[in-house]
Amino acid sequence: YAHRAVQADPLREASYRDVMRLYAAVGQPAAGLEKFQELTRLLQESLGISPSAATRELARQLQEATGQGSA
Repeated sequence: YAHRAVQADPLREASYRDVMRLYAAVGQPAAGLEKFQELTRLLQESLGISPSAATRELARQLQEATGQGSA
């Protein structure tokens, strides 16, 4: 359902955060980071903005979980 929410409104960050958290919960933080990168690209191309601080913080946490360092 989280993926469907992203498809229904691809510019809604909260839906992406839900997907990112779910990936982290099942031990796939790298997949969550891929969704973050997808969101970042989409927001920049569509609206010329970056993800919110809350979304960036979640991505930072996922990066730490993968051992990739900080965002």
